[in-house]
Amino acid sequence: MPPNWRDDFALPSATPVPPMPRFVVVPPLPAERGGHDPTNRTSPLRASPDVAPAAIRLSALERSVLTWVDYHRCVTTGQILRKFWTAEQKTTRHGNRLLQRLRHRELLEIFQLEPAKGRASIRVARLTPWAHQALGITDPSPDARSRSGTILRYRLQFTETILTRGAEGWTWVPREEVSDEIRELGLKRYRGRVLNGTEQASRDLLMRLGPPDMPFHGLRHSSGLLRLIVPAHTLAKTRKALNDLPMILSSYTPELEVELVPIGHAEREAAERSLRAAETRLKVRFPTVCCPHFSVANVAR
Repeated sequence: MPPNWRDDFALPSATPVPPMPRFVVVPPLPAERGGHDPTNRTSPLRASPDVAPAAIRLSALERSVLTWVDYHRCVTTGQILRKFWTAEQKTTRHGNRLLQRLRHRELLEIFQLEPAKGRASIRVARLTPWAHQALGITDPSPDARSRSGTILRYRLQFTETILTRGAEGWTWVPREEVSDEIRELGLKRYRGRVLNGTEQASRDLLMRLGPPDMPFHGLRHSSGLLRLIVPAHTLAKTRKALNDLPMILSSYTPELEVELVPIGHAEREAAERSLRAAETRLKVRFPTVCCPHFSVANVAR
């Protein structure tokens, strides 16, 4: 019998043979690969409040969408698609996938405005605490009021107004700058021509009194028009704000309009009555406009 060649490589019987090592590939943690593990309900995005914002990676488009939602506090999914896809002449298929991805990563909360309607209900989106962390917002302001039906619907209508007017060439004017815009609007008519005595006196009066104190935000158009954004979600606050309009505002009426932001038809009628009363006090007439309601706007959901 030929010798067994394996005997030359055999170890002494007293020496135990160690087991062969098994090399196991350990997958990276969700935070290491920059994603969210859908099978792990205790992922860093959910369980650990101390995850560094760098661990939640966002694309440029995702960051833009989340920042815009954070600015308006709450928007409809259709308004997001209009802002970032429809307005850019792009298909909304990619937008729907991005919203679902943000929701799956728990960065965006999407809920139904009217759950009784089921799939026909408008879907509303707002940021989650993880989204605030990803954006670097360490101390987000509490927004418990947005759960209220009145405040929620007003903010959705306000976003609808900004989107619609922005497509028409209007730009946003914050409340702090409205007074200066109104003053410039009144003085503009006296420039570039010879003034008579009455016009000189009116111009000097406007310059001496300074800009009026305004309680509203505004919209500016390239044509020179200026609109005051008047909220119409609470009748008492709307009436008080209109009653506080200064009397000198009558000097700016030819280029000054009012944009109502109601939450419903009844609120719009009540705001228009309050506006008519303010016009009677000021002895002026403001052209009044209003955007279509967000619930009937032709938007993709």
